[in-house]
Amino acid sequence: MSIKWKSQRGSLPGLEQLSTERAKRGLLRDALRWNEQRDMAFRRMILSIPPGKVSTYGSVAAAAGYPRYHRAVARLLRTDPIAQLPWHRVVGVGER
Repeated sequence: MSIKWKSQRGSLPGLEQLSTERAKRGLLRDALRWNEQRDMAFRRMILSIPPGKVSTYGSVAAAAGYPRYHRAVARLLRTDPIAQLPWHRVVGVGER
């Protein structure tokens, strides 16, 4: 007796939702990890925000080329020394 796995996978309810949740968890874990190349791109974007202007975590991440890594921007600002970056120019999406 042979089983056709593809046809059974398509019929399982919630399988797509489960894989989406796993992908989200993986993205969150990756955002919390230290990555020098990504962090340097974030630093360049944060330093390019002019005085008197603000930007959101998500727009900094998107401008650096990592559109879904807003939490990584927050981690960078939280862990870098205060005097190194103008952290006060980056706000959450609801704080404009």
